[in-house]
Amino acid sequence: MLELTDILIPSLPKGLDTIFYGTTGAEAVENAVKMARAYTGKHSTVVFRGGYHGRTFGTMGMTTSSRIYRQKFGPLLSGIHVTPFPYEYHGVTSDIAMKALEEMFKEVLHEDDVAAIVIEPVLGEGGYVPAPPDFLKRLKDFASQRDILLICDEVQTGFGRTGSLFSCDSDYYGNDAVPDILTMAKGIASGFPISAVATRRKISDALEPG
Repeated sequence: MLELTDILIPSLPKGLDTIFYGTTGAEAVENAVKMARAYTGKHSTVVFRGGYHGRTFGTMGMTTSSRIYRQKFGPLLSGIHVTPFPYEYHGVTSDIAMKALEEMFKEVLHEDDVAAIVIEPVLGEGGYVPAPPDFLKRLKDFASQRDILLICDEVQTGFGRTGSLFSCDSDYYGNDAVPDILTMAKGIASGFPISAVATRRKISDALEPG
């Protein structure tokens, strides 16, 4: 694992310099949310419609790509709020998606309660839909202005599956939407059960050892 870390860290998006290892993508996502909660002291999470983040109890509530993942398992984890993904084929542009997010924060959520916004740069099970090029940057700015961490879930898109090692760090997105936390699995070991969460040292240090 130390050898993998030495190889992986220089390949991460700029500023991400610590790694936590797990075994599954869902475990990575849950630990990313735990990091965000510990670091910010806040409890709520915003996710996007059509996203797939796992089938564990914690990630079921974050997954909206199919209702089957939630059936018979409620009530689910509280504090999860869903907003539209910019799916232009269905008429949801970046402007419409950002307006919906802004309205959610005006009418439903207070930024003092929201620890993280979690997004797949390219929807996986939700249709293999890349977010428009401007959207991640706008989302990053929106989150940063409110002291909310941006988590990019690249369990499905990481390790070259979109043409760059990580989609959020690609030329498509202008290399200027680096998340605060990045999750990865699947392609990291070509099927071997390894996942990872990458973040900045000051964020990971918010968690107690153990």
